[in-house]
Amino acid sequence: MDNVRPGIANIDLIQNENYEEEWELTDDFTGEPYDISTASEIVLEVKENLRLHTIFRLTLGNGITIVPTNKIKILIHHSLTRKLSSKRYQFDVLFNLSGGTTPSYLVRGQINVTNTISRILS
Repeated sequence: MDNVRPGIANIDLIQNENYEEEWELTDDFTGEPYDISTASEIVLEVKENLRLHTIFRLTLGNGITIVPTNKIKILIHHSLTRKLSSKRYQFDVLFNLSGGTTPSYLVRGQINVTNTISRILS
């Protein structure tokens, strides 16, 4: 599992709504499920581009959940999607297995946001 090639995914979300999705992780070389059940850290960061500051960050237990052994569930709460305007953002998912010393990228891609006009604030 030392040579991990990140998958590419695009996220289409609507501003001010929750976004939830599960990603199944498969080893590109063997086709077998990619076991991340021993991950000590998983982080998803969203930026306007790679050189700018992080707009928001999800972590294991805070927006990211491991489902059985080779799926991650992503939940971007509407309080975070509210911060996004109608444009594109970059994201990546970095993980580290327990006892590992070198984090690896799982997924990278683009977030496409559809802007909303009305708000009901609670």
